Amino acid sequence: MKGVSEIYLRSDSNKCVPANCSEDADCGDFFCRPEIPCGNERVIGYYCTTPNDDCRTDEDCPEGISCTYESFAQKWICGDGGGKCEYEG
Repeated sequence: MKGVSEIYLRSDSNKCVPANCSEDADCGDFFCRPEIPCGNERVIGYYCTTPNDDCRTDEDCPEGISCTYESFAQKWICGDGGGKCEYEG
């Protein structure tokens, strides 16, 4: 994996977000995916998927919990990193 630490998002308020990848090629046999808590369309980071991930999407988690990247464990988990999801309706 390349040494990516941030990625610039021109279409998302012209800002940089944390990242360990910028494209799938940075992740070996895995994928570079955006972290979008609760599916709210606001990207807060880009991280490689791993064979140790607990989830791939919010649908893999209990209702109201987001699939979020845990930087200490370096894997995707169902957790509070993105906070509880607020569902309308």
